Amino acid sequence: MTIATTNRDTKFMLEPLRSWPAEFTVLDTVELFAGCMLAIDSTPEAQMAADTAGLVVVGRCPVGLDNADDGLVTNADLGIFLYANDGGNPVVDQVDDVCYVKDNQTVCAAAGSTNKIVAGLVVAVTSAGVWVDQTLKGLREAKVLAAWRGQLAAAPADLAEGQFFYDLTAHAMKYKDNVGIKVFQNIILWFLVCALACLLGFANSATAADRTPMVQTDAAKGTSASAVLADNVKVPGTLEVVGATTLTGNVTMSGSVTAAGFIGRVSRTMAIADFTDNTNATGYCDITAQIPAGALVLGWKAVTTAGFAGDTTAVISVGKAGALTDFSTTTNGSVLTPGTVGSASVLATSFCAAATTVRCTITGGADFTSIVTNAAGSVTVTVFYAY
Repeated sequence: MTIATTNRDTKFMLEPLRSWPAEFTVLDTVELFAGCMLAIDSTPEAQMAADTAGLVVVGRCPVGLDNADDGLVTNADLGIFLYANDGGNPVVDQVDDVCYVKDNQTVCAAAGSTNKIVAGLVVAVTSAGVWVDQTLKGLREAKVLAAWRGQLAAAPADLAEGQFFYDLTAHAMKYKDNVGIKVFQNIILWFLVCALACLLGFANSATAADRTPMVQTDAAKGTSASAVLADNVKVPGTLEVVGATTLTGNVTMSGSVTAAGFIGRVSRTMAIADFTDNTNATGYCDITAQIPAGALVLGWKAVTTAGFAGDTTAVISVGKAGALTDFSTTTNGSVLTPGTVGSASVLATSFCAAATTVRCTITGGADFTSIVTNAAGSVTVTVFYAY
């Protein structure tokens, strides 16, 4: 299987847990795809896993992110996940053995890997792919096995103590698998969270029957049938909003947001070099993240920071391949100069029965090539949808 360039629905055997205690800075200008393998380099900065020297796999990417403007952070899902099996050098009958990264969604046997980037420990091999243990324990044991076989530099010096420190980076985020200490720490943390919730009045936000935990550490899911998140709330990873929910204070969402009964968005910043010239008055650029199947497109906005000059006019419309104005009741929003324009979606064509790639089209006055030749223009298009 080839490298994934879109979000991936990666099955898991156990409910994934967010990595603890780390958030990783995303490598400048790269795009992350949900469901694919996540790795870090020695900086340490997060990026898609690849057969590239120096990378260390840290789990599954929890959410798609476009770091075109830099400054984003992410964490990693830990668990047992189903990835594609390499056709050339497949993992075969290697349960409890090491598998290696072929690309961001594919694992392989040692013979198929140039740089021996450890993906994790093999749990099972099926016709659907390879179940890979990417818990901290699984990643640790896979790295040790690879080291003993001479496929890594060396086994860790402190292995004999039974307290293997999984060195993710030169900045040393170390995990120590002393279960008793972890359980004790979690109990203390739980009591502190409960005490803090009582002090802040969160305990009164639901009836006695509804007082289930409002935020879980695995995937940060709100579970109360009637919950109130007040003041400044930051939820890394995936926030699932169900039931009657009130969000007050400062609530910030970035990237592609998907939730049951919620408003999501896909977005991309496009420079003139990103557009394909149709050799007529038009040129187009697609948004990488897709509108999910079953979504209803509401509308869009376009924020132009550098005008698409070079012709007498430049207007933008948003739709999809073959139906360039499906999501645009207004098609004369100008991007000739900096500013903000937008449009509601066309009601009759706003429903997406399948996952849909959004296409943004700029139409010049006469010839789009003159806009390309001018070599100026940058616009951020954000499409909003109900899901």
